[in-house]
Amino acid sequence: LIPTDAIKAAAAAAAADKPLPKDAPPAPKVIPFFQLSLVKSNQHGTLDFVRYFSFLIQEMELHLDESFVLRALGFIDLSANSLAQRLQSVDDVTTLAATANNVASSA
Repeated sequence: LIPTDAIKAAAAAAAADKPLPKDAPPAPKVIPFFQLSLVKSNQHGTLDFVRYFSFLIQEMELHLDESFVLRALGFIDLSANSLAQRLQSVDDVTTLAATANNVASSA
């Protein structure tokens, strides 16, 4: 344990821009919550070659209220009818674009 006198002395020294006493507690180490590292090589021309990839997330606790989660899930509609409607609308847009291209090329 760190004595409270040492903590008070360190705070006073920091406020007065003086060097910290020898028995001052070490400064807390700040660790990033999210870290991504990627090293790519351009040695092979157009080929994307990844030499090193690292993805780190620090341990955390997440507390969510059940009512919040249920309300958030209410915004998502994953029923089969909804997905079929979305696929149909994509097909309609593709057909419309193909028709427009055919009209433009024949004119």
